[in-house]
Amino acid sequence: MAVVATVGAIGVASAQKTTTVEVTATEARSTDAVASVHARPLICDVSMKVYTAGASWCKESEFNTIDKKTSRFTDYWFLTASDVQAISNSSNTINVDEVKRYGQFRSQQYHQCDVIIAPILNFRSASKDEKQLRGADFVVIVSGYAGDFINFKNATEEDLRLIEKNKTLTDYRGGEAIQTTVKGRN
Repeated sequence: MAVVATVGAIGVASAQKTTTVEVTATEARSTDAVASVHARPLICDVSMKVYTAGASWCKESEFNTIDKKTSRFTDYWFLTASDVQAISNSSNTINVDEVKRYGQFRSQQYHQCDVIIAPILNFRSASKDEKQLRGADFVVIVSGYAGDFINFKNATEEDLRLIEKNKTLTDYRGGEAIQTTVKGRN
């Protein structure tokens, strides 16, 4: 697009001088090259480990037991006050959630699993006997089923629809987690 402008100066007793200026204006759209990654969610199945005598994850001790019929384990983790302070990152406040997570972490390591299915986590002060025999001030009790992630794959459209349709909510009543499946509306 070209624009022609005429600029003139008028003098009282002199001749008029005319100057012509040519102006060109150009417009373009500018976009930057932006790299972005679009990933499909990765999904998998959870496989519950089944008790097998002698299996490396089936270790039992006085404080770690496994129900041989259901494969449900119960672990007792004894902690001193200094252990709990270190886990809580505080010398005067106990972070109960962090201490429970620590117990869950210990159980996952002990049973060589990726996840604990239907976990029940309990944190309490040690009994008089536990203090005397174990030197413990606190006990974390972890109970559940050992599970491993298997069959990893990219989510399909059907998987994404099912994930959106069935969202899980957790409701805490009386210290226990109650999970409820909420059906989505079509």
